[in-house]
Amino acid sequence: MSELFLIQHQLGEGGNGVVFLAEKPSGSLVAIKAIRASGGEANIEAEFLVGTSLHHQNVGRCLSISKTAVVLPEASHLGPCRLLELEYYGGGTLFDMVCSGPLSENVCRFIFN
Repeated sequence: MSELFLIQHQLGEGGNGVVFLAEKPSGSLVAIKAIRASGGEANIEAEFLVGTSLHHQNVGRCLSISKTAVVLPEASHLGPCRLLELEYYGGGTLFDMVCSGPLSENVCRFIFN
């Protein structure tokens, strides 16, 4: 991962890190996952390998990984992080969809299939 990204905003946060929407120099949007480097190199590399091998319509594939840990100003509370570049699919989160009202049977089947 050698490109610079312009962080737009945070998409979510979990136990291992934070995911941001970012813009590449080309103008395309990607998700950048900042993973705590303290979580162990083996775990980070394993997540990348699994992410590159997944091919599912509802899962963003891993595109690249940073070689070294960095501290992102937007996620400084995590300390040094490795960065995963992921495909970005717009449209909101599952949480957003559930909060917007009842989901139809077809939508539920599509999401949870």
